[in-house]
Amino acid sequence: MLATFRAHAKGWIAWVFVILVTVPFAFWGVSQYRSLVTTNYVAKVNGEKIMPNDLQQAYQRVYQQRQQALGNKFNPTQKQETALKKQTLQQLITRTLLRQQAQSDRLVAGKQAVRQEISQIPAFQSNGHFDFQQYRNVLAENNLSVSQFEGQVRSQLLEQQLQTGVAQSAFATPAEMESIVSLLKEKRRVAWFVLPIKQFQPSGPPSKAAVEAYYKAHQDQYSTPERVDIAYVRLDRKTLEKRISVTPSALRDYYDSHQSKYGTPPARKAAEILIKPHGNSPKDWAAARKTIVKLLKKVRNAPHAEKTFAELARKHSDDPVSRRNGGSIGYVARGQMPKSFDHALFGIKNQGGVAGPVRTAKGWVLIQLLGSRGGSVRPFSAVKDQVASDYKADHANELYYKLGDKLANSAYEHPNSLKPVAQALGLKVKTVTGVTRKKGTGIASHAKVRTAAFSDTVLKQRQNSPPIKLGNEDAVVLHVTNITPSSVEPLAKVHDSIVAALQKRRAAAATQKAATAALTALRSGKSIADVARAHDAKPQGPKLVARGAQDVPPALNEAVYRLAPAAGGHARYATTDLQNGDMVVYALLGVKPGDVKSLSAGERQAYANQLGQAYATQSVQAYIAWLRSQADVKIDEDNIR
Repeated sequence: MLATFRAHAKGWIAWVFVILVTVPFAFWGVSQYRSLVTTNYVAKVNGEKIMPNDLQQAYQRVYQQRQQALGNKFNPTQKQETALKKQTLQQLITRTLLRQQAQSDRLVAGKQAVRQEISQIPAFQSNGHFDFQQYRNVLAENNLSVSQFEGQVRSQLLEQQLQTGVAQSAFATPAEMESIVSLLKEKRRVAWFVLPIKQFQPSGPPSKAAVEAYYKAHQDQYSTPERVDIAYVRLDRKTLEKRISVTPSALRDYYDSHQSKYGTPPARKAAEILIKPHGNSPKDWAAARKTIVKLLKKVRNAPHAEKTFAELARKHSDDPVSRRNGGSIGYVARGQMPKSFDHALFGIKNQGGVAGPVRTAKGWVLIQLLGSRGGSVRPFSAVKDQVASDYKADHANELYYKLGDKLANSAYEHPNSLKPVAQALGLKVKTVTGVTRKKGTGIASHAKVRTAAFSDTVLKQRQNSPPIKLGNEDAVVLHVTNITPSSVEPLAKVHDSIVAALQKRRAAAATQKAATAALTALRSGKSIADVARAHDAKPQGPKLVARGAQDVPPALNEAVYRLAPAAGGHARYATTDLQNGDMVVYALLGVKPGDVKSLSAGERQAYANQLGQAYATQSVQAYIAWLRSQADVKIDEDNIR
């Protein structure tokens, strides 16, 4: 999975949302969020619980990955979303079983392996190299501690170790290799001829009675489906960006605090000592400050301030990550740290200088300047338009989530009309017409919109839908304004299409009859050439045909390799139909097995690799199936939402 993350994450924002599986607590999910903290589990694996929150996070990751991969083509129905969530739960169960077994087998993923894996993740890199401070920042922005994330990585490495061990135990024997090559490189001797359907077209039109009978028997084909007209309000980031006004000073401030977007900003290498208060009372904070002041005096009185600072950090700092690095947090650009920390760090004049105590949300901090480096940031004048675009996007994103609850609440409080909803949020009521259960334009091209429009609440009770998420920062609320019932097209309107269908059916029946007669003749002992000429067809072959060969119709190739050869080397006869309605009558005359000796060294190695991979996959799947058979797995369907 980590390899997939590295391959597909595009920039740290994408990685944050796709890989760190942040759950966007948007308005339509507020009630779901409350349910996420329930103590009820969705599954229990050998006594270990998988909580609803675990499933929701994993599901969001899978959903967003598919959305990014498929774009607008990813348009699941509610039923498909439920199926995807259940599939995700099964994956979580499998991963839990693998981790449990890896721990039982005493497999180990050491600190060095974990750190190596993390260092290769693009989200934590700056200019192609691992950036410790960026690592901390990304985790903090996603409410993940270092220990939590490293625990996740360690679990994944253990799972990979176990699966790799099972896979490497699988291999193909020479006899198996010879058998698979014999099958895959096999060629079959075939002769055939084609009966074109156009030669069997009826000479006259179908009778009036036949047309009427077909019409009555197939009225579902000539019915116009139930259609609805939908009114909707749409809350999306692009629309909200138009509401965001910018000023020169606001853009300049945004540029100054987001310089990493526009190049590599100047940075300072820093070390810290963090002392956390034991509680949140003024006395607790005062006690913590007293402790850190003592440490500050020791640093200032020491002949080697940097060495002393590092020793004190290792011994006293409450930050487990920087503590093991002697307090070092790497290079920090302006704006990356909390304001109080940022101001103190960039106020230190000399290398080795110390600032503090500085109060932060976590506790009191001492900061030491270890070094600095220059940057290369494009000037504001060169990126002003991009800064304005980024500024609007970020503020529109914040506004979207602020208005989200308002949209949901207003739609619920005024269920019979969208006008109050639109007025409350400053949105316009728009419409889309002629929407069926299977088709629609505009927002109705989304399956989930059509599903909502034809739900009992929206269609029969004529109430507003709940907010429906169409994508990231994009949601709609629907209201059905008009219903056009299903109706059957009059016979006169569909007469010509019925005639065409009947003629095609008659031609297909005549073609099939001719093919059956040809088979009878072949089985009576006549040659395929004679039978072909008797039906005004051109005989082809006999020839050796390889599996998947392109010099015969694909349907014929598939049929030939699906047909079991006759015993004793005798011919076997059969028919198959082509996509255009033509029929093929063919004879399977013999089989020539593939010979492993005919392969080059490169081909032999390629087959060995493919067979080995197939066996490895089967072995892992069989091992997982065995783990499942031995495990005590309980699933609570009621908690899978």
